Amino acid sequence: MNKFTFTQLVAIFLFGCVLSKKDVQTNIMAVDLKQVVVNDPFWSPKLQQWTTITVNDVFDKFEGKFHHDEQEQQRHNAFLNFDVIAEGKKNTGHHIGLPWFDGLIYETIRGAADLLILYPDKQLEARIDGYIDRIYAAQQVDNDGYINTYTDLINTNHRWGDNGGFLRFQHDVYNAGMLIEAGVHYYQTTGKTKLLEVATKFANHMCELMGTHPKEISYPIIQDLKKHY
Repeated sequence: MNKFTFTQLVAIFLFGCVLSKKDVQTNIMAVDLKQVVVNDPFWSPKLQQWTTITVNDVFDKFEGKFHHDEQEQQRHNAFLNFDVIAEGKKNTGHHIGLPWFDGLIYETIRGAADLLILYPDKQLEARIDGYIDRIYAAQQVDNDGYINTYTDLINTNHRWGDNGGFLRFQHDVYNAGMLIEAGVHYYQTTGKTKLLEVATKFANHMCELMGTHPKEISYPIIQDLKKHY
């Protein structure tokens, strides 16, 4: 039997894909998660573990609970960023976690929302509602709908990379995208609109700023690349 190198195997696979595209017409359709039931012996235990253990563990880590000392927990609790802004404090020069932590929190909410469809959990839902209340309170400080804890706490004058800011590090756009996805997914799962309202307000703010002339910002990431390279 002939031996094949990895490159040859990949080439054969890709060639087969090309042939199959010519011979077979495939229609890929999105399926509503509410119509999906997973009850096989491989995935079911994993999904249950993700719902009952993993999601709560991730939220615990965002709250700094991987530290046993209460003061250390406070020093690493990323949700406190929202609380500080909700108190009207900005430009403190201190932000807990990396600039993209807002986005990671939103991503966790989005993933948890999808799991809640398959495995409803009122306790987990209540926990997320509490986080959403804090996010909502932080956004209410500004009438324009902007919310990004890193930029507002480090230098609010650097929104969208303005005035010497570094947009790709600040993650204003990434965090916004994750917020919008979380708002949509949580609404689809629970019917609750609070996070969706936050996301909609932020999206409208971006639409008012970004676009063709005479809007302030055309393509923020491209502008950022030009500025730093």
